[in-house]
Amino acid sequence: MVAEREAVCVSRSGALRANGGVGELWLSREAGPAKRIVDGRTKVLYERGGTPLSKAGIHGCSFSPDERSLYFLADKYGTSAGLYEVILDKGTLIFLGAANALRVVNTCSDPALVGTLAI
Repeated sequence: MVAEREAVCVSRSGALRANGGVGELWLSREAGPAKRIVDGRTKVLYERGGTPLSKAGIHGCSFSPDERSLYFLADKYGTSAGLYEVILDKGTLIFLGAANALRVVNTCSDPALVGTLAI
């Protein structure tokens, strides 16, 4: 149900939209229905301890500038959230580490920094 989903983000081009809630993340494209890309059965690479993603609230999502990855936070530890990346064309879910906030660098005077994460 859309009303239960918490994380909502839209890609820079507006072509992609993500909605999330407890233990799941959905992706929709301009044309077509929403598709669940993360749930309790999704294998997570490099995950270490803490609350399993299947029971965690997902929030703070953001797309990479090239729209190939989606980053999000999920309730993980007592003092911080877990930072995850979904590589959209492969469906790969990666645990990146602990974080309390994230920001994808979309524009910068140093082009080498575009697409990096500030956590």
